[in-house]
Amino acid sequence: MCTIHLRTKEELDYWREKDVDLDKIRCDGCRSDREGHHWSPKCKILQCCVDKKRLDFCSECNDFPCKIIEEWIEGMEHHMRAIERLKEMKGIGVED
Repeated sequence: MCTIHLRTKEELDYWREKDVDLDKIRCDGCRSDREGHHWSPKCKILQCCVDKKRLDFCSECNDFPCKIIEEWIEGMEHHMRAIERLKEMKGIGVED
């Protein structure tokens, strides 16, 4: 899971510093209702993974990690940790 979904202190501190309403920084997962449950309905990862490819997780994609993911993690340590978890999922499977 990503740090927005988990609402980690680090993630919330990041958005707090940018003076963003923390109630708007929320994600109940890529398959959740986008109205009020995903921080950005325009999320490129959401649009690619769910809308275009109909996957539950990016790790299920044959192109993972792709350019969209690489740009998303650029310079963001907490995003890098999320990608590491997705790489683990790709290796051992979603259920495990």
